[in-house]
Amino acid sequence: MAQGETYPKSFSHIGITVTDITKAVQFYSALIGWYIIMQPSKVKREKDTAIG
Repeated sequence: MAQGETYPKSFSHIGITVTDITKAVQFYSALIGWYIIMQPSKVKREKDTAIG
C-alpha cells in the first residue's frame, strides 16, 4: 500500500444479522444514512431465496 492511501475505498454490500429488523433499520438509517435496497425475505429453503 502506498503511503497516504486509505482502504477500503468502497464496498458493494454487507449483511448484518439482528434480532429486531425495525429497530436496526431505524438505527443505521439515523446513524450512518444507510437505506434498504432489498426487503427482508423469509427463508423456506436456501435455493428459494433471492440470495440463495
